[in-house]
Amino acid sequence: MATTAKWAELKVLCEQAMLRRYYIWGPPGVGKSRFGMDVLKKNFENVYQITLNDDISVQELLGHYVPKGNEFVWHDGPIALAMRDPKGALVINELPRASGAVRDLMLAVLDDNSIASIALPTGEILKPHAKFSVMATGNDKPEECLTEALIDRFELVLHLPMPNPELIEKLNKVRPASGTLVERSYHSMTNFVSPRKMISFLTLTARRGDNLTELQAAELVFGSLAKEVMTALALLPTDTR
Repeated sequence: MATTAKWAELKVLCEQAMLRRYYIWGPPGVGKSRFGMDVLKKNFENVYQITLNDDISVQELLGHYVPKGNEFVWHDGPIALAMRDPKGALVINELPRASGAVRDLMLAVLDDNSIASIALPTGEILKPHAKFSVMATGNDKPEECLTEALIDRFELVLHLPMPNPELIEKLNKVRPASGTLVERSYHSMTNFVSPRKMISFLTLTARRGDNLTELQAAELVFGSLAKEVMTALALLPTDTR
């Protein structure tokens, strides 16, 4: 099932559905990870989080042996910890960036809780607790970046094309028009300004000394877009809802 809706509506949908496997996709900076954390924290005391890339190994995620005195003892990685913890759930950031070996591991992690199992180097067969839930994120449509086998494991696919409206309002209160600029930039998706970048800019300008102008601060954060951003901040309506 795939859906696009407003943030508040999606949160209610997820909290009420009580499903176990979600995929959230949308452009960088909209708050996909935060959305996943917020939803899972409604039902789980401990939410573990991992961020994937080509260099992350299976051992880093599942666990490995570490020296202790004259012997080596097994140390669980974040996935094993989340699957064992009866109050635990897992957020997987940047799933499409995972290596082939890690993607193979994800087939087991994302399997139905009743049949999921992973063989650890210790000889133990790791199984998730009955309510184990996973939210995975990515920037692109799952059909464009994931195999059919992975897509099939998600019960709900959510599209977040725009930043959290509450964050937009908070930005506008800190610096008039800053949230409006972030929101409008996502409509074009050419030179969008992410909330992260805007927060960095606002933090830097608040702390800058006399030797750093506002434009120089913008250049440090936004690079070649600095002048365009400063012009937009000056011209956009100063909505501070």
